[in-house]
Amino acid sequence: MTELDMGFREDFLEALDNIVCRLGQGAMICNHNADERLIFACVESLEEEIISNSNDIFATVHKKINQYINDFNVAPEGSIDEQKTYFFIFHTLHERLYQDSENKEMLQIILYTMVYIFDDLLSSVNAKRQALNERICQMITNGTLFEKTGSIGLYLTYKCLYKHAEENS
Repeated sequence: MTELDMGFREDFLEALDNIVCRLGQGAMICNHNADERLIFACVESLEEEIISNSNDIFATVHKKINQYINDFNVAPEGSIDEQKTYFFIFHTLHERLYQDSENKEMLQIILYTMVYIFDDLLSSVNAKRQALNERICQMITNGTLFEKTGSIGLYLTYKCLYKHAEENS
């Protein structure tokens, strides 16, 4: 592994740990009319999925980020940015669960957790966008998020908002 890969592995594990810790918050957003026991069971299943498959998830995320870097010719300076790491983790988790799960709530919890974490990242540069969150949550509820935004459109939206706010603060 290169030095960049070693640093990314550490960042990946930190992001994954943060995701596991925040699944409950994603579940709270999802919990519009769901049975609390079902939501709790979903969170437990998601935690187990993430923890027991972290090496496979890492390999997939690493591959996707390398593909993105090559496709867009955007070699990182130092380390992979936090938004990219989170986005590709969430995208990978969504793909894994979509293939293996009929449980809509689990998919929604993962994606609502992504919105929650991205909102926190935007807050760190005073760039919260409640209207954007509401529209994204509506697409999650409708099951059309990646159909409407494509494989990287959502990442680019958040990344551009973040960079613009960071540069103007």
